[in-house]
Amino acid sequence: MKTTKLLTVACATLFSYNAFAELSQEDIDACKGVEENAQVVMAYRIVEKPISEVYEKWNYNSAWMAVIDEAYSQRAMLSPEWQEKQINQFGSKYFKICLKGKSQ
Repeated sequence: MKTTKLLTVACATLFSYNAFAELSQEDIDACKGVEENAQVVMAYRIVEKPISEVYEKWNYNSAWMAVIDEAYSQRAMLSPEWQEKQINQFGSKYFKICLKGKSQ
């Protein structure tokens, strides 16, 4: 629980750059990019891509390493239908975190 709160704060801080601003299309597009990257991270986790390669893809960025660690701490779903749900849910979580960070 403590790790999740820390991760949420870290990501909200990382993905926010304009406190107190209304969400612009640029903000929304940036958060869609975060969502897509989080989905890729979870997809890599599901196919058991070595975590070192995933860290390298995101240039060992500490915020993304936290996202990667969270994905790799989850059990991968076995059926393609549930894998797609897992990927989408993981991406959606980070989309919402990003939006929250940009709207503060």
